[in-house]
Amino acid sequence: MISKIALEAGRLAQSPQTKLVHLHYDKPFEERHDTIPLVENFLFALALLRTRMSENVLEAKGLLQHLLHFQNGEGNFPVYLHEFPKCREPFCGAKILPALYWIQKDFGHVLGSELSDNLKASAERIVRHCNSRETPPPPHIAILIEAYEGKPLSSPPTSPTAFACALIAAQMQGHPLDGLPWNSAFEFWHIGGESYEGPHEYDPRYQEGPYRLLYDFFMHTAYDTLPPISHPHPYALYAALIQPMEVQQKKEQKEFSVTQEGGSFRLMWTDGAERHVLTSKGKFHHHEHAISVGVDELSDDPLFAFELDATDHTKLLVNNEPATVFHQGDRVSVSTSSHRFSFAISLEGEGRVMGHISQKECIENTYRISKFSTNRKWVLFVRAVDVPASSVLNIQWNFEFLPK
Repeated sequence: MISKIALEAGRLAQSPQTKLVHLHYDKPFEERHDTIPLVENFLFALALLRTRMSENVLEAKGLLQHLLHFQNGEGNFPVYLHEFPKCREPFCGAKILPALYWIQKDFGHVLGSELSDNLKASAERIVRHCNSRETPPPPHIAILIEAYEGKPLSSPPTSPTAFACALIAAQMQGHPLDGLPWNSAFEFWHIGGESYEGPHEYDPRYQEGPYRLLYDFFMHTAYDTLPPISHPHPYALYAALIQPMEVQQKKEQKEFSVTQEGGSFRLMWTDGAERHVLTSKGKFHHHEHAISVGVDELSDDPLFAFELDATDHTKLLVNNEPATVFHQGDRVSVSTSSHRFSFAISLEGEGRVMGHISQKECIENTYRISKFSTNRKWVLFVRAVDVPASSVLNIQWNFEFLPK
């Protein structure tokens, strides 16, 4: 099923004129695009080959022959085909290595010796180019290069993106996925909530979209919980990299989990068939059931905000009444069928703050494959009305089970 999803994603983004996958990383995928990304087109070729159908194999061979022309003299590939020979991303070629590895390993015998040799030579040029760079690649890219070279895998994962790349690398080297250091990828998967619940060390060098989705595909494949996908996002092409797997150490489902690390807060819980995720990111400090935010300078930006996936069964109340604003001392509650999250804000020192409750569209959730995905979010944010610098905003929160 996973290979079928990858192929359907490629067909969805394929242009009837060029027969290539068209996609722009910074624009909605539903729009028509003229840009042709190299990585996704190599993945499309792999997805075509995985069907083992003669017409798809022929299409993949033609596609690969065409794509190889866009490797520049240094051994790198451009992000988009029209940028050739300029390669603004120094390690774009490294993202192609896993597809080249599996194409050579699983389908080299059907591609013919000339094309197979050309693919191998292309991969070797990519590796030489990456190793010649003065600045090393980010960890999630470095591990893909190590995997292709057959070197020991380094860089313990610290985010869904890093875990996805580590799992790709582990499968390339034939490691069991529930062995160290990859077993934590499964420990951080909330089975009932179908979501990552571990640490998330953000690195601006990560291209979160594709690999964040790939982590979900790995976990759904491992636990055999992949939901039907009627309109796969083109990033689902990355699922072509997943090999059949068997995970021995499967864990029990937890009803709720709390993650507080650095500048992030995440609470996730399930109510029967519903999952709820409440998050916050920013410059704040954690305490037990408390968050504090320092006010360094006045700004129009919110001092603090919670975001929550909006569902039809979520009730938001202020002092047990419907409201769209809240003040210091008010009790704000988010209730679902069997749980309630609540909080109150206070300010150390003089000044005044005000809280607001609103909804927003959430485009990034359309990239998720969980049956819990929603395009709406509740936003509960606090802004300064009259707050002197060096003040501290405190948020006291509580999470409880509701009696049935």
